[in-house]
Amino acid sequence: MNRQTACKCCGYNTIGPEGDDSYEICPVCFWEADPVQNANPEFAGGANVPSPDEARRTFSAIGACEPRFLEQVRMPHFTEFPENN
Repeated sequence: MNRQTACKCCGYNTIGPEGDDSYEICPVCFWEADPVQNANPEFAGGANVPSPDEARRTFSAIGACEPRFLEQVRMPHFTEFPENN
């Protein structure tokens, strides 16, 4: 069974087993896994416009890593909650 890993923005288990190196987009918050940004939470640029820190604050406020992605995101599935994976 392939276990999902936690998204560095929303914390839900939506990123494949490759984790931070996958450049996979989280369907819950629309954050793109980026090894450079994940290693430096204050770095803006790269695969995502905001820094990981800013994206987390935005996700907490509106439910997406950036306002422009509100139409792209979805609610997490039960199995994506950290305690269920």
